[in-house]
Amino acid sequence: MTNNNKGGKKQQTASVEIEQWEIEMMNLKVGKISTATFVLKSIGDRPLLITHVDASCGCMLPAWDTRPIHTEEKTKIKVEIKPDSPGYFNKVIFVYTNTDERVIPLRVKGMVK
Repeated sequence: MTNNNKGGKKQQTASVEIEQWEIEMMNLKVGKISTATFVLKSIGDRPLLITHVDASCGCMLPAWDTRPIHTEEKTKIKVEIKPDSPGYFNKVIFVYTNTDERVIPLRVKGMVK
C-alpha cells in the first residue's frame, strides 16, 4: 500500500451535506414563477466552493452564493421554475463544486396545472 500524501499528512478536502436531494412541488401553474430552495452545508476540511450551477431546461433559473462556504456554514441554491406546459415534470440542476464528487445532481419534480 502506498501513501501518496507527502509527509503522511491527511489531505484536506471540501465536502458537502445536502438537506434535501429532491424537492417535490405540486400545483404549479403554467407561466407562473415558483421557487425551490436547496440547503447545503459545508462539512469538509476546506471551504466548499460552488463554481457553477446548470439547469436541465430553460424553465429553471438557479441562483447561488459564489463565496467560499466554510466548515459548518450553510448556503442555499434557489431555483426559480416557470413551467411552460401542464403535466408532470422531473428536472435536474447540476451543481459544480470543489468536492470529490465534482458535480452534484439535485432534482425538482412535480405537477403543473
